[in-house]
Amino acid sequence: MNIIDSNISLGIKYNIINVSHLSQKITNLLHIEDYKNISIFYEPKPLGVFGGIYSIISGSNCNFDLFIHNSDIYFDGKLQGIFHRDNDLVLGMINNGKKDFHVNEQNEIAFHESKQFLGYSGIMLIRRNVLKFFKDRYIPNTYLNFISDFIDILKTTDFTIGAEILKGNWFDIGTLEGLQKAQGIGNN
Repeated sequence: MNIIDSNISLGIKYNIINVSHLSQKITNLLHIEDYKNISIFYEPKPLGVFGGIYSIISGSNCNFDLFIHNSDIYFDGKLQGIFHRDNDLVLGMINNGKKDFHVNEQNEIAFHESKQFLGYSGIMLIRRNVLKFFKDRYIPNTYLNFISDFIDILKTTDFTIGAEILKGNWFDIGTLEGLQKAQGIGNN
């Protein structure tokens, strides 16, 4: 199952694909012609996750929540829990040795030491109030790193950042090692 099929199974009705490097290969692999309600946004130069998000929301009123699943991430577990959290931003977190964020007992991102130190999965839900906040502050065509730039901005606000701990196989298929592991699972 590809990312688009996974999104459809979650009830997501409209998919937006933001591409830059290898854009034609990515869109060919996804067979986008087989789907309705898909838009492609092309970045001439990579602008980071939030540079791509700005491309998507710049012409809108941000009257929607945005679910992000990075295209170079393979994950075969359940994602429904992300949609049932009340936080302004919900990060899918994995326990695979990556150490990006501390997570407290309430499953929220903690900006101090806590019991769990987990990795960000490349999967998240951004609520409309965060999108509006971001849209008003982003400088177009500026690279914006998700962890070191955007989260640093958000932690100075009253927005809550939740952590949904994901269970399942997760691989960064943007690396040869991760792609080979994911292909091994898909062949079983």
